[in-house]
Amino acid sequence: MENILALDIGARSLKLYSESGVGVQRVILHNIWSISKKYLVDTVKSISEEYQMHFDSIAVACAGTVKDNRLKFYWGQPALIGLNPEDFKALGVQRVCILNDAEAVFWDSGMSKNEVLTITVGSYIGAYPFEQDSFKGFVILSLINGILHSQLCPKKRTDAKLQKAAKLIAKLCKKLMTLTNAQSLFLAGGGTSNEHIAVCLSKESLQFQIAQNPGFSGCRGAIKALLTK
Repeated sequence: MENILALDIGARSLKLYSESGVGVQRVILHNIWSISKKYLVDTVKSISEEYQMHFDSIAVACAGTVKDNRLKFYWGQPALIGLNPEDFKALGVQRVCILNDAEAVFWDSGMSKNEVLTITVGSYIGAYPFEQDSFKGFVILSLINGILHSQLCPKKRTDAKLQKAAKLIAKLCKKLMTLTNAQSLFLAGGGTSNEHIAVCLSKESLQFQIAQNPGFSGCRGAIKALLTK
């Protein structure tokens, strides 16, 4: 059986997940802007030693634009731009698959690209296939993220602020569904713990599903993509 370790790189945390052996499900917090390629490799080494397990393959989900298995742009971690399979060569892995996090969530949804829009809710909003389909889509989502950021990650979290953020997310989802002709939404990410999101999406009359264990949906999807591609 192939041992695969999934990494979901967020602006403020790194999630590690494996279904092999005893299983790994870990969240490591880090300071924004501080993560590096060396940090990722050292973390994989540390987990491998802790669990006494060699990982044959690495599946990566990250909040950035990915093309040809290479990270072209990353929202909150510029030091990771250019991340590619060669960076993990020292680990002796067989395969490395690098995906945009919203695309990874798409693989976890089990639905077809034509019927679902996948949304990641975290420090930023990711949308697949909207974000990856065109440069225009990328720019639009970049502007939206700039506007929403203070609402999604307030310094002081209050119920009123969470409710306001949920309303904004619901309106954004409705607009993106119109632009992409998606029939339904599939949401994941740590931000889905905001209990107002489901209520606001229902008020907008949107068909949606929130991933099971949504914080690790990107990890599960990245593993499925690696096994399929």
